[in-house]
Amino acid sequence: MTPKHISTAANDRLGELRIMHENKEFYAPIKTGIKELDEAIGGITMPSMVAIGGPKKNAKTLFAVHLTMAIARAHRKILVPGSPERTERPLKIMYFHLEEVIQQLADRMALNLSDGMSKNRIRDIEMTQEDFDQYEKAVGEMNFFEVLVDDRTFGVDDIISEAVKNEADIIVIDTFNLLKGGRGANSQERLADISSRLLTARNNSRKTFIVIHHTNRETGEDLGTDALGRDADLRIKIAVKESAIVKQGMEGVAEITIENSRQAGSRAPFDVGLSFTGAKILNAATEIFDLNNFKTMIGDENGKL
Repeated sequence: MTPKHISTAANDRLGELRIMHENKEFYAPIKTGIKELDEAIGGITMPSMVAIGGPKKNAKTLFAVHLTMAIARAHRKILVPGSPERTERPLKIMYFHLEEVIQQLADRMALNLSDGMSKNRIRDIEMTQEDFDQYEKAVGEMNFFEVLVDDRTFGVDDIISEAVKNEADIIVIDTFNLLKGGRGANSQERLADISSRLLTARNNSRKTFIVIHHTNRETGEDLGTDALGRDADLRIKIAVKESAIVKQGMEGVAEITIENSRQAGSRAPFDVGLSFTGAKILNAATEIFDLNNFKTMIGDENGKL
């Protein structure tokens, strides 16, 4: 591809914007179903690269599954680029889970779609008939999703190739730190090269990547490389709050932070409720407060009870 004069590029973009405004149902950001997050970022924009970071075992996969199911349930269609007529097709998602086997991912997605199923009963082989009915109902809903899942592809070039071959529009990678195939003398350089390859695929193939990555629990710094944070259009951090008091029906609280990025400015962190056994985000937890601030919030002006 040869370089374009800026006026040509801007004129092409103007035409693209007109098409997008005339066909908003195909191009508008896809809502996540989390009120505060949607207010801050508008939703998941395509194409883009979204980095979701946080310490290990801190609800990142739960968050990624929530996003995947929210996008799938939107039943978004896209216009096929370059088609001579207005040709539509369903938006397609590919979820590459490098930390869990495909059966565990299927359970997570079924739990997310169900009402009352428990991860513990699945694990302990103690499912009730109601659980089986709920799982079957979730499978029925999944029949209408364009979601492919994979637990065996670790090479970044293979992931990109599979995404292109299957015409996937949104690719979820869980987790970035386990990807293979980057070039470099050490892990930092190899992961930086992997991040650059994903960025190139976003530009060349107009795809959206939702990439989960680990951060240091104490410092918050990315484990492996800061290149993903540099390359991402949107950076989100999620961390379970150990000292939170939860409302009835919740099993935990996570703090979500949106870092300054190309798609959204920084904003005050907000809390969401979590159901670990139900694999769900329970939307904004507005009545949740931190145990460390308990005295200040309900005591007198001196913070005394």
